[in-house]
Amino acid sequence: MFTALGFPFHELGHAVVYYFSGNDFLMTLNRVLPAQETVAGLLAGPLASLVLAWLGLWAVSSGKLRPAAGFGIALGQVFHRPFLHIGMLFFGLAENDEAMAADLLGLPHAALIIPSFLLFTATLLWTARRMRAHGYPFWTLIPSFVAVAAGGVIVLYLDYIIFGV
Repeated sequence: MFTALGFPFHELGHAVVYYFSGNDFLMTLNRVLPAQETVAGLLAGPLASLVLAWLGLWAVSSGKLRPAAGFGIALGQVFHRPFLHIGMLFFGLAENDEAMAADLLGLPHAALIIPSFLLFTATLLWTARRMRAHGYPFWTLIPSFVAVAAGGVIVLYLDYIIFGV
């Protein structure tokens, strides 16, 4: 559930930048299609995902959310990204935020993918450590990964059903 809710938050990051820059766009559950892509607009989505993950971790540590909810929010944002980054680096998945921003800047894809990979992986590892500190064994990451994958599939399916894209 947290993954499915997190996808639109990621896209909202893109949309806010495009909106305030006066750039027309179409937003669905899983994509933002701007009239003109910008580096800031492209990188705002991954940044929004990281911020939401960090807010989930903060909410747990401050007692504002139960651990399962806060960790669910964090995992929903960061669990799939490192795998996506590996796909971008080694299998040519170039139609993603960091790779497209690198293209606009005239940089090799790795120049933006590797720092993003490190940020998302560090957040994932920090989440796993905090989960362990709250009594969750490491094996709970396996069903969490399955839940994140299922949430992603749900969003992609709903995006197709609702928006036809």
